[in-house]
Amino acid sequence: MDKDQQPAPNTAEIAPSVFLSGVLDAVSDFRPPVHLRSTFDQIHDLFYQEPLSPSLHRLKPSESRKTDWLRKFQNAVSHLRLSLAVPYYHLTNIERIESSVVENSLRLLPLYGSTRYGSVNRPILMMDCEYQAFLFALRRCLEHFAVSIGAYFKRDVHRIRALEKTIENAEPEVERARVLQELKDGLIQLAEDVLPAKDERRSPRDRLAHYEYIFATYFRASIMASATPFCFCTTQKYLAVKRAISSRA
Repeated sequence: MDKDQQPAPNTAEIAPSVFLSGVLDAVSDFRPPVHLRSTFDQIHDLFYQEPLSPSLHRLKPSESRKTDWLRKFQNAVSHLRLSLAVPYYHLTNIERIESSVVENSLRLLPLYGSTRYGSVNRPILMMDCEYQAFLFALRRCLEHFAVSIGAYFKRDVHRIRALEKTIENAEPEVERARVLQELKDGLIQLAEDVLPAKDERRSPRDRLAHYEYIFATYFRASIMASATPFCFCTTQKYLAVKRAISSRA
């Protein structure tokens, strides 16, 4: 055996669940951001603390109230955790495609002579696919978020736009006020892109779902002279836009 070659692991010493998880990890290199995993891990641990915190204990069923809001809340949070990973996945793919386009352009641009010139302005289909999937995934997350918040306040709600009215008189009051303020601030940032505006303007998500195709980006490049750069521009928000400039030597 080559001295640098590592011996194959003895699978008999590895638990089947650990082995199979390793197989999956080998073909899937996507992981949600660390802060996202850490936050949901902390929330997950709260459900198994002994004794249960008062804020969660109040959700357990009783003689007078048979609904198990604790179970509903726990399930909703678990679903939200998975749902929230999806837009991060699409955003990661968008960033990867952007980087690939920029890196390849930087590599190829110097190959052209100083007398060559031309330009291109075109969409990138792969980017469109990822951006459109991102919009739908983000909207779905908001609906799942509404379900989880509603369960915490012992309310059934399945639409982010209905959340505020549904919990407006719910207890506990202090936490409700904080949630409503966070909801108001958050929806202001998202309204233009994934939620229908109150004045009936169409968000990109609604236009895409009901009216028309939405381009994520256009690749614009030009070769006119030795000092002319190329640039990669995006037309939509939420994309980690990278701009690169190169001059031929």
